[in-house]
Amino acid sequence: MKRIQFLPIILLVGSLGVLVIMFLVKGVGARRQTAALINTQTAIAAAVTDTPLPTSTMEPTATIFYTETPAVPTLTVTPFPTEISKPGEVVEEGCNEALFGTDVTIPDQTVIHADHKFVKTWRLYNSGTCTWTTRYSLYFVSGRQMSGPDKENVFPVEVEPGESIDISVTLRAPKVNGVIRGYWGLKDQYGNEFGLGPVGDPFYVEIRVIN
Repeated sequence: MKRIQFLPIILLVGSLGVLVIMFLVKGVGARRQTAALINTQTAIAAAVTDTPLPTSTMEPTATIFYTETPAVPTLTVTPFPTEISKPGEVVEEGCNEALFGTDVTIPDQTVIHADHKFVKTWRLYNSGTCTWTTRYSLYFVSGRQMSGPDKENVFPVEVEPGESIDISVTLRAPKVNGVIRGYWGLKDQYGNEFGLGPVGDPFYVEIRVIN
């Protein structure tokens, strides 16, 4: 009789055990499903994270450098007059030529006392094609200078081709006896030297010095 009385209790306990076991089984399954779901979401997130995002490729833009072009200065060239030679330029052949006329003063072998002053004057003709201007000059070439200048303007007026002029220079006889000679020539305004004839021979002064 006691076994019969305990049978309902045993059945109740067994039923409760079965329910507990089922509940635990369901809980474990739910946990497994949850874990699987979490793992799946984690994998998806990792896949999304590992996949590089497409980057837009920028087209290279050309860099333009501005270079300022320097202004080219405009040169104004003023030509020399065709009828006048440039400084230092050799004039055309036959332009400057002289022809000896006469010794106006102090002919050759004129006797001069030592250390005495005198004025030598030549008469020259313009046998060239160019006009002798007032900027032409007399200059010492060689020989005895006799205290004369290295260069001196001796043309008070212009001398046209074919005309003559008397040019003078002040000299001093040296303090020695004998025949003394000094050579002289002409220069134009540009320093071109010339003298007698096409060759340009110098003209001279010659004196006899006595004490």
